[in-house]
Amino acid sequence: MLTVNKTPLGFIVTYHLDDGAIIVFNFKNLYEEKDGIKGLLEVRVSTPVLPEDEELVPYLGNVNLLAPQSRRNLAKYIQNTSKLIKDYNWTGIIEKVFQSVIEAMKPEEPVRIEPVENVEPEYLFYPILPKGHPTLIYAPGGSGKSFLAMYLSLLIENGTSIDANYDVEPTETLYLDWEVDLNEARRRFTMLAGNLDFGEVKFPLYKRCIFPLKKELESILSAIAKYDVGFVVIDSAGHAVGGNINEASKVIEFANCVRQITSLGVTVLIISHVSKEERKHNDEEWTPIGSSYFENFARLNWELRYERHKDHIDFGLFPGKQNFGDVPPVGLRVSFEDGYAFFSKIDPHSVITSTEKTQAETVLAILMRSSGMDVTTLSKASGITKESLWPLLTKLKKKKLVINEEGVWKYNFNAEEG
Repeated sequence: MLTVNKTPLGFIVTYHLDDGAIIVFNFKNLYEEKDGIKGLLEVRVSTPVLPEDEELVPYLGNVNLLAPQSRRNLAKYIQNTSKLIKDYNWTGIIEKVFQSVIEAMKPEEPVRIEPVENVEPEYLFYPILPKGHPTLIYAPGGSGKSFLAMYLSLLIENGTSIDANYDVEPTETLYLDWEVDLNEARRRFTMLAGNLDFGEVKFPLYKRCIFPLKKELESILSAIAKYDVGFVVIDSAGHAVGGNINEASKVIEFANCVRQITSLGVTVLIISHVSKEERKHNDEEWTPIGSSYFENFARLNWELRYERHKDHIDFGLFPGKQNFGDVPPVGLRVSFEDGYAFFSKIDPHSVITSTEKTQAETVLAILMRSSGMDVTTLSKASGITKESLWPLLTKLKKKKLVINEEGVWKYNFNAEEG
């Protein structure tokens, strides 16, 4: 049996023999010239007589798919590399494989659109990650966004959801890390594994990346094919772009690399920082750092707001750009105990934003020095509009930092940090 899979770099052809042997032909960087179709070929063979994790690599080199002499020489070369594979009909195998690739290289004909039964968008992890598309999470440095991304990776690898109403299919995950090293990643993943209350935890695949995504792409695509990866995390975009993130051409180049990954049906999560230059909506929302192309090419963008406390961090994920209809915000709390991290759901609207935090400190300082104020007086004293004060005071009340007595707001001196 022969199967052909197209990849962004070429084609992977898998050939199954009757004795249980499997031969994988990996064609890369194919190009056409007058005298043929040329490129790089790697051949791997696994047979029943070899241990499960061992393979033979009888060939790695250049080939010409249209040259009969090249095919004959390749068959003869491979046949003489090992006694384990000497009796296979390599001439016939290579002829079938090469013909299948030549056929697959023909331009695709247009197809007529047909209706589908389910018109709802599909999610790998609802509502954060639409399946098979790039998603962006952005927040300031030190917000814990990498920690959150690692937690999502663990859940998806093990098929676990944060919401009992939504199932998550176990999906092989690849974490691409430009930020920390393997030892630090091991420490963080071990901390997070304590949050999962089932049996043996399966950890994601991990790759420490040094070069920009463009230079790392070939090895990433090979890993996706080898391990059947369905979810990839890019942490973080600034290093993965490999240049000025404000430069449109660099971001478009990065986006094209991401599209080569999603073209395989893989879901991608991109972690990024925020713009230092500007905010939106009266300083209440950050924008992702970089060219506007960066914000636009992702299919769903999440602003991560956070609030640090003595023994926990509160996260609020709020959707920005949405291509799949409205999705709800997500609130999570990570608590730290005995060296482990434990996640739980919270109301995302309870998370005070960076701007609100400054306003909250101002309001609390004023109320501490007074016997109480109504909203109008507090607005004049703080310089904060009444429209902004009402939701802020409501949050502070939920945290038991202030109390309201017949319309008068007072500082709660008996409050403990929530």
